[in-house]
Amino acid sequence: MSQTARKLYLIPLAIFGIIGLAVLLLFGQAKKNPQSVIKELLWELGISEPTIKFWTAVSALETDFWKSRVFKDSNNLFCIIVPGSKRLQYGEGQTIFANIEDSIIGPEGLYKRVLKPFKYPAHVQSLDELVSAMKQRGYFTSDAKAYLQRLKQVYTQLYPND
Repeated sequence: MSQTARKLYLIPLAIFGIIGLAVLLLFGQAKKNPQSVIKELLWELGISEPTIKFWTAVSALETDFWKSRVFKDSNNLFCIIVPGSKRLQYGEGQTIFANIEDSIIGPEGLYKRVLKPFKYPAHVQSLDELVSAMKQRGYFTSDAKAYLQRLKQVYTQLYPND
């Protein structure tokens, strides 16, 4: 095979190689499904399935179903604010996480900064019970009845058959 033919043969290989690498990078950078990540990680931490659904609804409420600018810029599934952490310069100064998993199990995440130190139960019977526990522990400052009402609406959107 001549050098010219060999070079012509290598061009398509290089193009396909570059396209393949770009596809791998794109899929590697794609955001994971927040609901799946919350379910998987909280389950591993021993949280009951109903309680996982309740916390998933909290995350959806706090992040506008994972579409808010705060969530997109911070990977913060629960709008957690940890003093002394790297924080957004807007909103309420929510903590910035490297990835969504860290917002659950990282050192500044939900489990280590909220659930464990404030002794949240691994199982609650209802959204009412969770919201009551959240309010007592200072998770949110708004009116508990209004928060519960909004949370129930979000829960119904996420889990219409429950």
